[in-house]
Amino acid sequence: MSNVAIFGGSFNPPHLGHVYGIATALSCADVDMVWLMPCHQHAFAKDLASFHHRLAMCNAAIAPFDPKRVAVTDIESTLEGENHTIDTLHALEQSHPEHRFSLVIGTDILTERASWKDFDTLEERYPFVLLGRQDHPTPAHVSVSPPLPNVSSTEILHRIHGNEAIGDLVPAAVAQYIQDQGLYR
Repeated sequence: MSNVAIFGGSFNPPHLGHVYGIATALSCADVDMVWLMPCHQHAFAKDLASFHHRLAMCNAAIAPFDPKRVAVTDIESTLEGENHTIDTLHALEQSHPEHRFSLVIGTDILTERASWKDFDTLEERYPFVLLGRQDHPTPAHVSVSPPLPNVSSTEILHRIHGNEAIGDLVPAAVAQYIQDQGLYR
């Protein structure tokens, strides 16, 4: 049975913080694989690029990794209605009984636990791979990675709107995809 860490997010767009998170999970946690999982319909109604584009950018971002260790799943596009992580993980368990699943989250999510559906069940049922986030507390009783690079999609979108370079914030293949598709203009 393989240990698969699910790294969910809007990935609008995927950036170097996400790439660092993947490498950290593979290097520091008891996982065999990391699956990036872009949300299909954001539970908090964020304005996102189309799922098709975010899925393509995720695939571009993971291209340098071994495909036996890092993949992108589109499972949320197959589920009905609003997606919640707990429901998606249940669906993954049903469609992939050969895997044990854990969840990659940043320490910033711990302060948002009240807004997540069944967060306590998530925490009990799926081991967390915690990624440190700058300016967010780290619980004393858990092990986390050093803080992720301070990269945000908001900053990336701000730069795009200002016709500024984003090459220091996103993988080169993602920057090229954004340019080629005219995204976020």
